[in-house]
Amino acid sequence: MPPKKAASKKASSKPPAAPKATTSTKTTKKSSTRKETTRKIEDAANRLGTITAAQKAEVLIEALPYLQRFWDKNIVVKYGGNAMTDVSLQEDFAEDITLLKLVGMNPVVVHGGGPQINSLLSKIGKEGQFIQGMRVTDDETLDVVEMVLGGLVNQEIVSLINKAGGKAVGLTGKDGNFIHARKMTIPPRKISAKKLISASSAKS
Repeated sequence: MPPKKAASKKASSKPPAAPKATTSTKTTKKSSTRKETTRKIEDAANRLGTITAAQKAEVLIEALPYLQRFWDKNIVVKYGGNAMTDVSLQEDFAEDITLLKLVGMNPVVVHGGGPQINSLLSKIGKEGQFIQGMRVTDDETLDVVEMVLGGLVNQEIVSLINKAGGKAVGLTGKDGNFIHARKMTIPPRKISAKKLISASSAKS
């Protein structure tokens, strides 16, 4: 019986795989931050309005140092009640907050609502009381303040920001009891002797 021939391996038609190139995943934080900031601010500019290339370059040159400095930082913005009374100001504010988030910051809006509180108090026949510029809040006034700030103003701001392209969430001090308050006593104002003399002279 003739010996069996050794089976020859069939040559593969596929070319040998090229060795995978290895790239370093380490990049400097400053370089990656700059590229990401540039991309986001250009995206924000495209979303919030059309501007020329020259204007884009000017905005980037002026804004980049600040954007790098405040990258991924929490930015607290105080939104006063008087700025809420104008529709155009409301829309501009919402767009600005959205822009801050788009370029890498974390905006936190702390809002007021004095005009809105006073308006509702007058509707129920109650006048707001102030001592040295500080609002005196009794139980009835506190109910109005909570209703206006938490149920009206806060939700309006959330809606405005979301409409401008942001993703806002509204919170009040009662949510999770994360804000605690205590009664504040305001000391009486000290009146200088000069003012007392001038006041007595005016009476006489």
